[in-house]
Amino acid sequence: VSSNDKVLILGAGYVSEPVVEYLSRDPNTQITVCSALKKEVDKLASKYTNVIPSILDITRSQDELKKLI
Repeated sequence: VSSNDKVLILGAGYVSEPVVEYLSRDPNTQITVCSALKKEVDKLASKYTNVIPSILDITRSQDELKKLI
């Protein structure tokens, strides 16, 4: 991952955290994590400083998802 990358991760469950941890090693990588569950997104955002939390149910808000992509 280069230092100018932006990454969008859909879902903030148990499988997502190792990916977020790995990507966050580069402080210049902006990581947006989307989940319908605020608690999960907030947990990741509190652990990793370059995580941008996004509360979004992608099955119901496809226009919002397109904006993030």
